[in-house]
Amino acid sequence: MPFVWIALAFIAGIFAASQMSGSQQVWWIGLALALLAGVLVLLGRKLPLFSRLGWRVPGTRLPACLLPACAVLGGCLYLYAQPISTADTIFFYNDSGRTLMISAVVAEPPDLRARSSLVVMRVTGFKVDGVDYPSGELIMAMLPANTDLVNGDQLRLYARPETPFEDNEFSYRQYLETRSIFSILPYPRIAEQRPAERITLLTRIYSLKQRLVMLNAEIFPPPESGLITGILLGPRNNIPDDLYEAFKSSGTSHIIAISGFNIAILAALISSICLRTFGKWRGALIAIISITFYALLVGGSASVVRASIMGALAILAQLIGRRQAGVNTLALTAFGMLLFNPLLLWDVGFQLSFCATLGLVWFAGPMQEWFKVKAARFIPQVYLQRTADWTGEYFLFTIAAQVTTLPLLAYHFHRVPLASMLANPLVLPAQPPLMIGSGLALLAGLIWLPLGRIAGALTVPFASYTIRVVEWTAGLHLPELWINEISLIAVLIYFSVLMVLIYQTGWRKKVKVFINPASLLVGAALITAMIWQWRADLPDGKLHITLAGGSANGAALIQSPAGRSILINGGEDRNALLAFIGHRLPRMQSTLDFLVLTPGKNADLRAIPGALGQLEPGEILMVGTLSDIKTAADLTSTAGELRISIREISMGDTLDLGEGALLTILYTGDKGNILRITWQDFSMLFVSGQVDSASLPSAGVVYFKGDGEIGFPEFTPQIVLSNETIPSGELRVISTLQHGWINITTDGKHMWLEGEK
Repeated sequence: MPFVWIALAFIAGIFAASQMSGSQQVWWIGLALALLAGVLVLLGRKLPLFSRLGWRVPGTRLPACLLPACAVLGGCLYLYAQPISTADTIFFYNDSGRTLMISAVVAEPPDLRARSSLVVMRVTGFKVDGVDYPSGELIMAMLPANTDLVNGDQLRLYARPETPFEDNEFSYRQYLETRSIFSILPYPRIAEQRPAERITLLTRIYSLKQRLVMLNAEIFPPPESGLITGILLGPRNNIPDDLYEAFKSSGTSHIIAISGFNIAILAALISSICLRTFGKWRGALIAIISITFYALLVGGSASVVRASIMGALAILAQLIGRRQAGVNTLALTAFGMLLFNPLLLWDVGFQLSFCATLGLVWFAGPMQEWFKVKAARFIPQVYLQRTADWTGEYFLFTIAAQVTTLPLLAYHFHRVPLASMLANPLVLPAQPPLMIGSGLALLAGLIWLPLGRIAGALTVPFASYTIRVVEWTAGLHLPELWINEISLIAVLIYFSVLMVLIYQTGWRKKVKVFINPASLLVGAALITAMIWQWRADLPDGKLHITLAGGSANGAALIQSPAGRSILINGGEDRNALLAFIGHRLPRMQSTLDFLVLTPGKNADLRAIPGALGQLEPGEILMVGTLSDIKTAADLTSTAGELRISIREISMGDTLDLGEGALLTILYTGDKGNILRITWQDFSMLFVSGQVDSASLPSAGVVYFKGDGEIGFPEFTPQIVLSNETIPSGELRVISTLQHGWINITTDGKHMWLEGEK
């Protein structure tokens, strides 16, 4: 394995240069001397003076005298990659408070977040104090979330460059330096924006990505659509904040990022399928082309490209069929990438993608063969190979990659949530079918949307299962195992032990992996889960009313005994609203029958325009008039594009919800509205804004939102619910601010109340 030793020597030199002081000239002189010494040894190894120095690295034909030259070369290139701060560089002005006029081109598709967009740009020039400087630096700009930019757009902006932040837990500065980015521009003023001068192949690919993101929202219900977008296409801005925190708390946040781990698993899946379908070499070529296209589709960022190269090499290593050759090829790739950018050594994404692929090279094949031997006792030979392939693709590959990435996660993040030890084994087996199924659903949707929705219905259970497990494990509030002082030596010892176990004779007898053949059981469980989900989606003959909490506070979802769904208002956060709705609508029904808007406060309606595309209500019913001009304009425009009618309703109008349930408009006014839902003996009021207590009729339950004291005319309601903190005197007010979402279920005679907290 000659390239393994070359890469190790090169890495040692990079690390040594980072820990030692010295000028570039000293290291370049050292490189010349090391090369000269190596040449002398090679030419004169037959001479008595050099005969003892001409030995080769054990197991290879590599002369050991070349390793010092590789180490010194690594140190030289590391020092050469360090930025030199001069007046003609932007980072020279970091944190100076001076405003620069910068001309730049968007170099990568924007990284869309919930509240901002991170855009990598390549500078073409900048001006400061009236002096123009040419430049080719990369910078990171932080822009508002709604900024519309595509790859190749040309910008002229005014900004004050800053040094990326760093703290005890994470160094954003070091992360960006691995990408040769040394300055960030927090919310610069854009003076001019021009489209790209020509449409390139990358631009077309990124347009396809945006189309797939929109198609994903039409095929899958929220919050599953946000999860699938993050896993498959990259953007995580459609994942609600509480769900994102649940992924972090459960130690499964690596699932929702297109990282080295995901690419390694995807590469293994694609290669396994293509090799079986198209043959050995043709299948490998198709698999590599597919991975390359996928890397470009999801953004083509540096981390994704690196992970894709690693994944392609894993395919080549599998073709060679020898673990030593696979590791050797992997080492060659790492050496080549570090040769062009030595700073990648500190990139966590580079480390994880390398180690995940190493785990596949080391363990995936042997684990699959072991499974075949054990499963042969229980599974007929005609089904054995297919079962082994299925188990490897959907379970063993994820375990193999985790074996080699776990120590790095502990080293970098210094903590291992105990919930992750429970969550990861439960959710990882569902990720391969989720990735493949959602990808096929999107391809089918490009051909015909209904076909995509049918294919998506088969994938949604895997996404729902992932979300439920993550939320459940995060909700256990298990403690975190803190590893404050894990050293690099400990990580190296871990990998050294693995190498000894792998390469020594008879290692299979000493390392055993216990996996029960459960493919038939898993299949039966999936069928049972789908039948259960279908049965759970049927109307249960009860009336359900759920009041939202959190960022969707102010929204209320009514599900009638006949199965109709009506949403009242929508809160102020689009993602939170979609997650609130998506958790409660049937899996096969991702749309609403009616959307009722009662504009008592504009904050209750801010989320509606952006969420209409996924809510797809049959009709919008407006009680009163929107006073927020922008929200009204956005709502009218979006509804027009989606061909959703908006109908004004007034006092006395009634909406039939089926099986005798009615929604009636009791009162409309400038400051507030009153709605009432009745079914058999149950009655509930929805009060928006401020209304006179004399306008309130008697009711079993009152949902009150407004300012001031609560007053009722000559009756005391059974329960008072609120989405605000309101002084209530003798009454007990149950607030969504304190208890989260609140659900009311009634059969018309009895009533059950459930809260999130």
